[in-house]
Amino acid sequence: MLAGVLLLAMGLGALVKPPAPTPGFVNPSKIAACLTPLGYSVGTLQKVPGELWQAVSAKPLFHGDYGDVNLFVSGPSERIARAVELEANACADRWPVARAELLRALPFLLEHLRLPISAELFQVIEADTGERAGTAEFMVGSAKVICATGAPVGDLRSARVSLARKQPRMERTMRKTMALLGSCHLLLPGLRGPEPVKEPEIVRVRLKPQDQAASAGPQPIPDVARVFAVIYLQEALKDVDSAKIQWGSDLRLATWFEHDAAVKDVRTYREVAGWKFFANVNAKNGFGAYAGWQSWRFRFRQDRLAAAEPVSAAPLR
Repeated sequence: MLAGVLLLAMGLGALVKPPAPTPGFVNPSKIAACLTPLGYSVGTLQKVPGELWQAVSAKPLFHGDYGDVNLFVSGPSERIARAVELEANACADRWPVARAELLRALPFLLEHLRLPISAELFQVIEADTGERAGTAEFMVGSAKVICATGAPVGDLRSARVSLARKQPRMERTMRKTMALLGSCHLLLPGLRGPEPVKEPEIVRVRLKPQDQAASAGPQPIPDVARVFAVIYLQEALKDVDSAKIQWGSDLRLATWFEHDAAVKDVRTYREVAGWKFFANVNAKNGFGAYAGWQSWRFRFRQDRLAAAEPVSAAPLR
């Protein structure tokens, strides 16, 4: 009897191929661009440290005040997104506006991902005052959804909706089958099944509110920050001499995630704090014509320019 079971396992091992990794959400580039009808920037998919592909689509909400909504799309390749996150940030008195924009963008995102609308999820977001931290989990169709509110930091409020595709039942069954076949070598010396597929883990480490000041460093002098921004634009624009710049509000304290390359075998992203401000830029393209106003976001940490990227195709309001 045992010999028959082992022979059957050997036959299955020769016929059954190891399953492909969990599919996640397909076509990250289209996901990152799905909110452009609402005024969001077209997130460009880029390779970041840790063999990860990521795109960020953003929409500033106010001119002269802190507040934006960002769509983060990340995955192991240009074709698969493991995580899709929609994040809202604002000052306390503007939080209802940021929350309303989050509720406005979420149906577009769910529809693009072919996920149903969850009344329970929307009720949780509508009730979020931003005054205390909290987390709620839901199953929306085939996706696990986590709605998390960050702890208030002074006048700043934030909330994030994270979506991850649930592993299909057939694939879970196949993985268990292959794990069983892979263990047959314990019963028969020399018989080995395929090695189990180990998927990389993605970990986000939150920054404690009391550590934000140390992480951000001293607030840059506005004029000095603008000089660094102009130096960056000199490399980024086709015709920097033609550039027209409208400087936005003063620098504001903000947080974002950066990849921690020091951690091996785990794709770890640590939340850091810094200072950011916006500017509207209009410059000539390669054909000698003005390309139109575009909003740029500049982020500073520890007395240096940490990141700069266009975040909207229209000037800030």
